Amino acid sequence: MILAGLYDIATPEGQIEVIQNVSGRLFIHSGATSPLYTFTVVTTDASSALSWLHDRQPVILSSTDELEAWLDTSRGWHSGLLALLNPTDGKEFEWYVQSPIL
Repeated sequence: MILAGLYDIATPEGQIEVIQNVSGRLFIHSGATSPLYTFTVVTTDASSALSWLHDRQPVILSSTDELEAWLDTSRGWHSGLLALLNPTDGKEFEWYVQSPIL
């Protein structure tokens, strides 16, 4: 299963890092410029098949064409990507309800 996501890499300038050691002393290190990596999984409204579980679901890229369209940055954001943000019908999932342990 492939989920749509976004990422960013930023290098903060003049970042202040506070470090507390075991003895409780604080040390301040300024000027750190290590990259900050962030990411998110893109979500959409839950399909009717999955709405019993949650009101949101990850955007699932279900074909090679969808994956290539999502990863293609040469066109920037375009209306064709909006179609990828629709919820799946949930038919590709199987789930089982676990009986309570008595």
